[in-house]
Amino acid sequence: MKIFTVAMVLALGVTTLQAQDLQPQEVPQAVMQSFEKENVDAQDIEWEYKAGNFKVEFEEGHLDRDIWYDKDGQMLRMEKELTMKELPQSIKDVLKSKYSNFSLDDAELIKEENNITYEVEVENLSKEKNILFDESGKILREWDDD
Repeated sequence: MKIFTVAMVLALGVTTLQAQDLQPQEVPQAVMQSFEKENVDAQDIEWEYKAGNFKVEFEEGHLDRDIWYDKDGQMLRMEKELTMKELPQSIKDVLKSKYSNFSLDDAELIKEENNITYEVEVENLSKEKNILFDESGKILREWDDD
């Protein structure tokens, strides 16, 4: 019985560390106002609460977006899915020269405070790679997607 009790306590602890899904009426008004002001075309909206912050996942057109807010409605982080056409030319140039044997699988603009980066996933028949770029097209980090 003691082992069962310990297992239940551990399971509950892990569950509370996970994100908690929220209904729109559970989101603080300041957070909701910030979101609605900037995202009038949002569709398929889903809210979560984790580690004291509010995350909203939604679609804008056919592209995914995620935004994290603090309890006062200040945006902490934003991830916006991009098309190849929307990537800065400097990044397209690097992809064309250094990754010509790969095709674009996914691209995101990431904004935290005033810092903007781009995460690009490319793939070919045998490998997938993630590349993190700054706004000028400089590679900040590259890793294999296992």
